[in-house]
Amino acid sequence: MGQCYFSGSNSGAGFCNRFSGITPKWETLTRYLLIKGGPGVGKSTLMKRVAKRAEEAGEETECFYCSGDPDSLDAVRLVKRGIVLADATSPH
Repeated sequence: MGQCYFSGSNSGAGFCNRFSGITPKWETLTRYLLIKGGPGVGKSTLMKRVAKRAEEAGEETECFYCSGDPDSLDAVRLVKRGIVLADATSPH
């Protein structure tokens, strides 16, 4: 996959939120797609497949992993298209 990040983490001072870094302030999004659903319904799988297919097509991607479950994605960004798919289910 392209660049991979953790969008937040737990620390001695509590949870550190870095979700604002998913889309840099200087960039404009064309689409921000929010995905909601219960555990195990396929949100991360969908985002992983989108990222994989985008990369196979030559797209630059960034994946933002969940700090509590590193196998789970919080978001995928298709950089040049200005598209973000994000898990909108609590606690994300």
